[in-house]
Amino acid sequence: MIDDGAKPIATGSPKLDAFFAAAVEFARGRLSAEEFADKIGPSKSGTKRLALYPALVRNDNRSSLNKMYEAAQRVVERHRVGLWDRWLDEFQTSHAMRDWRIRLMGEGFFDFVKAKREIDPHLPQSIEELVDLAWTRAAAMAALPVEDDQAMDRTIFVRHYTHNVPSFFVAIAEGKDVESPEPTPALTVIYRSLLTLRPRFYHPNIPALLALARRTKTATELLAQFSHFSEEKIAEGEASLVEHGVLAPRP
Repeated sequence: MIDDGAKPIATGSPKLDAFFAAAVEFARGRLSAEEFADKIGPSKSGTKRLALYPALVRNDNRSSLNKMYEAAQRVVERHRVGLWDRWLDEFQTSHAMRDWRIRLMGEGFFDFVKAKREIDPHLPQSIEELVDLAWTRAAAMAALPVEDDQAMDRTIFVRHYTHNVPSFFVAIAEGKDVESPEPTPALTVIYRSLLTLRPRFYHPNIPALLALARRTKTATELLAQFSHFSEEKIAEGEASLVEHGVLAPRP
């Protein structure tokens, strides 16, 4: 199945609309340089030079995917050499960019990897979790500023991973050569820090998780399940979230 991604915005000019529609198809490699020139007119650079542009776009996109999913790539290549490049070839052919923001170009890669693991259960589960972590981190960074009660799944995300993928992700980003993620459960808040405006990971205790649910008006079932925690403990949990830039101080 081919994901055609976002369509060019209509300009109101039929000629410009036709140009941008053809340019998008050309950049995606769906039109040859000759076919593109037939649609928009001859290029002064010649079709040979014109043909370089789709390759540049593909290489830039591939470089961005490698950078975003570097930690997952490391585990995949340890599992089976050459598999990561084959995955990217297939993903780039079947999925077009759906957003102009480079950090969101990996949309759809998690579902792609999940489907691969369903076919091959021998693939480590940590690969799927590392891809989710990387994408969620990027999504938190790209989101517009919101109030507390709208932050969940926009600038704040809660994940319960079966492997300690946050530690592995950070180690790889720091250039360390570490073993694959340990099969240790990791309750993780992925968020854009209100203090640094950078993506951060935080491992909350239960009172902090309850405080987060209360402030964001989510997970009411969680609040009911752990109703035995005192207000004092929940307040301490909220203070830790404020200290780490997950939540803003109360006015």
